[in-house]
Amino acid sequence: MEDETVYRDTTIRNTLIQMFNARKYKHDLKELTCEEYIRENIQNDELTVYDGNEVIKVIFNKNIPLSLNNLLNNIIYPLEKKNIKHVILILKCEPTSSVKKIINGSTNLRVELFHEDNLMYNILKYELMPKIEVLSKEGKEKLLKELHVTEDKLQRQFIGDALSLFLGLSAGQVIKITSSSNISGEYVSYRIIIR
Repeated sequence: MEDETVYRDTTIRNTLIQMFNARKYKHDLKELTCEEYIRENIQNDELTVYDGNEVIKVIFNKNIPLSLNNLLNNIIYPLEKKNIKHVILILKCEPTSSVKKIINGSTNLRVELFHEDNLMYNILKYELMPKIEVLSKEGKEKLLKELHVTEDKLQRQFIGDALSLFLGLSAGQVIKITSSSNISGEYVSYRIIIR
């Protein structure tokens, strides 16, 4: 394996593990150095993580590009037969419009797409990134009641935003953003995730 490929594969795997931790998914994976990655002969093919009792499959697509036929016959249909409701697909290149169309609406399977390039870093580790907290449904209702507002009055953040994707947020969820500056001190804002 070339050094660049090992570095890339190790970084993607470690960023995924950090993402699973941020989402509070259960798993038995550990971050590895490049040397450990080679020594343990890790293959980035498929991982399994858990959100409560829900099984989530993480699949690394080795086919460039991901074809509609491959998506349906090798990923969606087999996972639906196993009653798996959530998959995270790691892609080497952008999916076709027909693949996006299938993913965005015509399946019972929740499919999250990540381009490998977007997993070369953990967005939450940026030095200037404010503290992010995902509110529970109860926390959201409490917030709306305390502020005497409806959802449409909150600041909005798109579901396709890098942060929303990394945290696996769904439309309607609310995040609390705590920023700090030398001038104004700590500032708290809330955003609702929209499509």
